[in-house]
Amino acid sequence: MTTPNFDAAPIALITVTGTIQTSGGDGLGLTQGTFGYEVADVLDSLTADDAAGVVLLMNTPGGSIAGARAIADAVDRYRTRTGHKVYAFVEDMSASAGMYAMAGADEIVADHGS
Repeated sequence: MTTPNFDAAPIALITVTGTIQTSGGDGLGLTQGTFGYEVADVLDSLTADDAAGVVLLMNTPGGSIAGARAIADAVDRYRTRTGHKVYAFVEDMSASAGMYAMAGADEIVADHGS
């Protein structure tokens, strides 16, 4: 296992909490969650110089497959475009669509009891 050079750039931390939804305009606003296309936009905007890698901080019961796929596809695009790794850390849970969203990460780490 090689040690990444973290002097080059910080690690980007992206939180995925609550229900994964597709986008901000597809609900009544009664629940808080993460909008998959917004996470995808953030990942797509990162360049190789912006961050030495990405950590997805997961705490989600799941949600929209379309929203999760948007995140998963953006993870793949980020890794291909930058050559940097993506890690997922499960704080409490990452069920259903949460698993889909983080499945393409280079490494998934779960807190004990999650």
